[in-house]
Amino acid sequence: MDRSLLEGNPHSVLEGMIIGAYAIGANEGFVYVRNEYPFGRCEYWDCHSASRERGLLGKKYPWINV
Repeated sequence: MDRSLLEGNPHSVLEGMIIGAYAIGANEGFVYVRNEYPFGRCEYWDCHSASRERGLLGKKYPWINV
């Protein structure tokens, strides 16, 4: 995964995962961020938490557990 993309626009990473999961019928996704990039990890989890709070992931859309 591109570090600058994850740090600069984590929503695009999550959106790409959601679109890909829907296209292939997957219901889980995995993100691996190396330990050397704590800022990217924090940015992604902030984005993930915000999306889950807004109902874009999880129970409302049971096929997406990213």
